[in-house]
Amino acid sequence: MDLVAERDFAALVTDSFNETLARELLGVTDKVFDIAYAVVLTRFSKVINLVRQYEFIDEWKESLPNTIGVVIDSQMSA
Repeated sequence: MDLVAERDFAALVTDSFNETLARELLGVTDKVFDIAYAVVLTRFSKVINLVRQYEFIDEWKESLPNTIGVVIDSQMSA
């Protein structure tokens, strides 16, 4: 909320949309989930085989670099 208030206060008091702010918040969300996914895959490594079969895994390279790193590292050590 602080980010929204600082960048586009009108968004808090009116029904508006700020694409730049939305993209920035999505980027922050990607970083948080990247860490969460990497931790989960590290803890439950048997799931990695299923992750490798995921149809859109190539799209993760840009937004989930830590998660892809876990998948690649596990493949190399297998």
